Amino acid sequence: MSERMQRKRKNNGVFLAVLFHLMAGCTIFPEAPNQPVHSYLFTPDFSADQWPSCASPLGVLVVSLPQEQGGTKTSGIAYLLRPHEIRYYAYNQWADSPARLLMPLMVQAMEKTNCFGTVTDAAAAVRDDFRLDSEILQWQQEFFSNPSRVRLSFRAQLVESQKREVIAARRFEIIEEAPSGDAYGAVIASNHAVNRLLGEIAEWIKANAPRQSN
Repeated sequence: MSERMQRKRKNNGVFLAVLFHLMAGCTIFPEAPNQPVHSYLFTPDFSADQWPSCASPLGVLVVSLPQEQGGTKTSGIAYLLRPHEIRYYAYNQWADSPARLLMPLMVQAMEKTNCFGTVTDAAAAVRDDFRLDSEILQWQQEFFSNPSRVRLSFRAQLVESQKREVIAARRFEIIEEAPSGDAYGAVIASNHAVNRLLGEIAEWIKANAPRQSN
């Protein structure tokens, strides 16, 4: 077979691979140019009855602003077409950094547990008995499979403030399939991931919250 024929066959193979990828619903080129910028929020469901509840509240809990690792220090919506190479959608973004969007939702979730008499964020000038510190490790849409998936990796620790003692610590790993291979698919999957994360943190807090002494 001539070199020209081999080159043509190779090019045809690449074209078919790209076509198959597009037909499978994965977006190789996630955004068309010259779009208006869209901003998104997290809107978890706090109305459901599945939130765990402690028997009695104890003390004041302050929820710290989550720390942000690497690619999460931005309002950009991150995605990966291949491992280790992070990109951001050009015309779609979060309304604020994920940490700032997440903190008030964490306060609401901790209030739902009824494990503490008062729950507030770190901006309030109150004397705290306990502190919930956390860190966003990863938050990204991954195009390594079809459909794409959103990965939210999160670390939290509950601290007794006066003793400066860590009562409990845990890493949470949430993975949600995206309904579409674009930025809005990442937004929908991220909202599901946030809802799951808050519920898991609430269960963890209930299991590890200090008990009232007799």
